[in-house]
Amino acid sequence: MKRLVWPVALVLALVCVGIAAAGATTLDPNGTVVLNGAPVFPIVLAKGPPRDGTTPTGANALAEVVGAGVNFFKVGPATTMWTSSDITDANLWDEAAAAHGAYTWINLSTLSQATRGSSTDSLLQQVITTLKSDPAGSAGIGMWKGADEPFWSGIAPTALQLAFCRSTSRGDPGWCAGEPWLDEDHLWVTVEAPRGTVSDLAPYSPVTDTHGEDEYPINLNTSNPDLHQVGVWTSTIGAATPSHAVWSTLQICSSGSYDSSGNFVLPTRLQERYMIYDAIINGARNLAFYGGNNANCWNSNDTTYGWNWTFWNGVLKGLIQEINASSSVAPALVNTASTHTLTSSDTATEVISRQDATSNDLWVIAARSGAGSQTVTISGLPSGITSGDVYTENRTINASNGSFSDTFGQWDVHVYHFTTAGGGTTPAPALTSFAPTSGPVGTSVTITGSNLTGATAVKFNGTPAAYSVSSNTQITATVPAGASTGPISVTTPGGTASSSASFTVTTPDFSMSASPATQTIRPGSSTSYTVAITPSGGFNGIVALSISGLPVGATATFNPPSTSGTSTLTIQTSNNSKPGTSTLTITGTSGNLSHTATVALQLKRK
Repeated sequence: MKRLVWPVALVLALVCVGIAAAGATTLDPNGTVVLNGAPVFPIVLAKGPPRDGTTPTGANALAEVVGAGVNFFKVGPATTMWTSSDITDANLWDEAAAAHGAYTWINLSTLSQATRGSSTDSLLQQVITTLKSDPAGSAGIGMWKGADEPFWSGIAPTALQLAFCRSTSRGDPGWCAGEPWLDEDHLWVTVEAPRGTVSDLAPYSPVTDTHGEDEYPINLNTSNPDLHQVGVWTSTIGAATPSHAVWSTLQICSSGSYDSSGNFVLPTRLQERYMIYDAIINGARNLAFYGGNNANCWNSNDTTYGWNWTFWNGVLKGLIQEINASSSVAPALVNTASTHTLTSSDTATEVISRQDATSNDLWVIAARSGAGSQTVTISGLPSGITSGDVYTENRTINASNGSFSDTFGQWDVHVYHFTTAGGGTTPAPALTSFAPTSGPVGTSVTITGSNLTGATAVKFNGTPAAYSVSSNTQITATVPAGASTGPISVTTPGGTASSSASFTVTTPDFSMSASPATQTIRPGSSTSYTVAITPSGGFNGIVALSISGLPVGATATFNPPSTSGTSTLTIQTSNNSKPGTSTLTITGTSGNLSHTATVALQLKRK
């Protein structure tokens, strides 16, 4: 598999809001996911709210969760074999995810043990090729999911070789058994149960790109769950995965969360926040949140709207916003090569540091699992650090000689942001131009300026956009869904700069004309018209053509029936067509857009 190496200072955005580009995913040498050339920290809902659902306040469900920072949705059947309706549903999910600037994680678990020439092998080919062949949906495909908990389920690694090879083109070429590759552009993820040893799990790393675990410590039968099992198992799977591409699945609602009497328990904000950062400290390059779609953990309001909106609004949304693409800590989450383990005076407190986009920017993440409250001293920082901010807590911390102290309760997490000595003040960014100056959602815009390295956000009139930093003087951004006409802004550690000119967001549309205006023929004869489609506002769709108002006995054909340019309309009348003038209405439709053009057909007596 092709690996990409990125300089520490080059921190690119996670996917946020906006039309998604085709979701090619690879790994960098440190196991960080690279999506369309930019390192990302996947934040996954497994599964998300209904595709066409709304929130309890009436907002679009997918727009709500993507707006908070979710960038992947798990789709597809988990335990049953794929059907044609499953393929259709997954394709609709791909399209919906792409439309919101997100991607899908497609569950191929029931196809992961395919053998050469079997019906499962044929179905695997059908699922992947069908989903990839849809122009709109294929842009939303992000990753594939392989076998679920294969070691714990007794599935041998050799049983997974064919599906992995065929679905990704990776692994030993002989594993494909002479059959063609189905895909080369998306990662394959295998999630293990929290069972076994490193030596038990290591044989599964060669048959997957990303190796994960799921650990759900909170259940009805445990009053004081050991949340640190999340970090223990994340570290274990990391030790079994040479690429360091580690995936951690955290709980919303699992089988131990509820009973048959309608009782259930969900993580508190303190518990969920600890599990998030415990996974990150111990090597997670991705986070998935499992069980929001499990009705056993819903209240009556959740039941009405088909998802655990109570947990989302009370716990998960705010935590995802802490680590999403627009968050201050986002550049450090993808800069995994800079990870250092720091020293703690308390054995129950784990601490790592990561560099931000610039070498003088340092983040420290500390999480404590021990009971009670404790003052903890953390050391190993650069000696020039004197103070820093405590992220999300609106306070500062003082440091001396590379150490500082803070108070931790059980399951407390503190995230610190320091500027190291000698770095000076990060220069403020400046914008000089952008091109093009107008376009629809999805347009790629090149922004030119200075001091752009380390950008943490790009916005079109306040709406966050996906972007990549090309150099200190250039950023490429994509006009996001929901953007309106206005200035472009770029935020870096040195501040925020806005363009003096406005980017004009256009609405894609088309107009339609037909010529000549009138044709005159005798009954039984044929004639033709030319139908022309003229795009505007960046429209690049295909227009389907139809006609009404034909005289009795006449038929019409369009060649081609759908077009983005011109089509020839041929009218064939019959001998029984009555003389007179008919007004023919030609309708062109593309998605929600529809326009008409009219022509006249005059039939004269023989």
